[in-house]
Amino acid sequence: MSDAAQAEGKRFYWIGVVLIVAGVLACLAPLITAFFIAMTIGVVFTAVGVLEIFAWFQLEDRKGQGAQMVQGVLFLLAGLIMLLYPGLNLKILSLVLTIYFGVAGVTRISAAMRIRPREGWGFVMLDGVLSLLLGAMLFAGWPLTGIWAIGVFTGIKLIFAGSAILMLGKEIEEVAA
Repeated sequence: MSDAAQAEGKRFYWIGVVLIVAGVLACLAPLITAFFIAMTIGVVFTAVGVLEIFAWFQLEDRKGQGAQMVQGVLFLLAGLIMLLYPGLNLKILSLVLTIYFGVAGVTRISAAMRIRPREGWGFVMLDGVLSLLLGAMLFAGWPLTGIWAIGVFTGIKLIFAGSAILMLGKEIEEVAA
């Protein structure tokens, strides 16, 4: 196979390693991880709101463009609430994360079935099953799980996703060799 395929395998491998390390760090410091995620989303929403409002003021003809201003104000308010009330933000975020893990689980299981019997498909399947289990656990404990579970579950998800990508990278490298 080509050098490009080997290089792609190495990229997958190292992306997997980085995800695994990030996952371990997230599990070791779940409150810091959850707080960082919540605050990052708050900052992003606040910035989007400010930019939307600024863009509205830049319009020469604002007639019929009120929705853009309303959207900007809503983003700004949502972002500020997230920044001022991170505990509430974490509860809402844990609900969103519950939905994400459910959808991610279904898509990863589907992907595993498509790439079966290639080496590494089992890790992709395990990632999907684990995602579904994490989503179910979050849902069962909501809203109390919001404070610590975001960091721990995100870390676990990163570890398994990193492992799956790492294994696929090794497979690509071996096939390319």
